[in-house]
Amino acid sequence: MENNLKNNYLAISIVVAAILIVGAIVYVGGKNHSSPSQPVQQSSGSVMELTSSDVILGNKDAPVTLIEYGDYQCPYCAMFQQQIEPALNLAYIQAGKVRMIFREMSFVGAESQMAAEASYCANDQGKFWDYHDLIYKTKLNDYTNNSGKENDGALSENALLSLANQLKLDHSKFAQCLDSKKYADTVSSDNQAAQSFGVNSTPTVFINRKEMAA
Repeated sequence: MENNLKNNYLAISIVVAAILIVGAIVYVGGKNHSSPSQPVQQSSGSVMELTSSDVILGNKDAPVTLIEYGDYQCPYCAMFQQQIEPALNLAYIQAGKVRMIFREMSFVGAESQMAAEASYCANDQGKFWDYHDLIYKTKLNDYTNNSGKENDGALSENALLSLANQLKLDHSKFAQCLDSKKYADTVSSDNQAAQSFGVNSTPTVFINRKEMAA
């Protein structure tokens, strides 16, 4: 009983912190990225149920689960990753209190889809989160320093291969994975699942079933 109360208190604390954090991002950056408006059929399953494509950051048995739906070309997702995740990681994830899962919702364009596929290719070599972070760092720099736009080549195939090289991934294995579109169907399924749960903007964060859309 006491542990349940502690876990509930922890979840509520994180929710409050995340609301303030995500609200600050919206205040500074403007409106969030939204997918094209369309009817959404709600899924009968639970958004918190783990899937075979989920990659967990932190203790897999942590009492609190944080799930973020994001697009690699969404600037507010990049801000969340660069400015918020490090603090969450240090305070909660590394402490074993929270496990984090990033799920693809790649609706902005071709480079979003390719970047999502590339992240799964990096996961084949155990570098999902390192690659995830590097993609967002690259795109945020593009937006900040070069007045970058969506699908402007910052996350082209050559750029994604270059990121893999920066992480010293096996180049031939990574390139083969990306060229073969090994994870194209996985990313499409991720997108469909997100929509089935009513997710229509990024970043959208669920913390123990509590939803916050920036």
